[in-house]
Amino acid sequence: GYTPHTNQLVGWIGITQTCFAPFGAFSVCLAAISAAVSLDNQVHPDPKKRYIAGICCGICYIFMGVFALYLTHLLLSLPQLFITIVAGIALLGTISHNIAVAFEDTESRDASLFTFLLSASGIQILGIGSAFWGLLFGILLYKFLSNK
Repeated sequence: GYTPHTNQLVGWIGITQTCFAPFGAFSVCLAAISAAVSLDNQVHPDPKKRYIAGICCGICYIFMGVFALYLTHLLLSLPQLFITIVAGIALLGTISHNIAVAFEDTESRDASLFTFLLSASGIQILGIGSAFWGLLFGILLYKFLSNK
């Protein structure tokens, strides 16, 4: 039941990003992981109460911005493997939910699986990353399999 006006939202984000990009503001992004985490039904079953998670994300962003120097030094002092493990654990809920949604439709399950595997493979062809090739192959496979 939650349907934001995405056309206007994406347009304003694009304008804002264009204006602030020369000053290093690269994090103005609708697809930020905090947006995915704070708008999901895992936050609260009632969409009208999910705004609280968005406010908490905003407060965390302010906190991290104020203490960015100290947080950066702290993170750089930790072993890289530890940071990778913590990031992976933090994303498990979101990843598992999105995989369940992607594989829910039996007609597109094979295309979703191959898209995911190819995108996660990390291969590069002609200097183009695996996310592009995964998406392209997934679309082609979906079109091929749906025309049976």
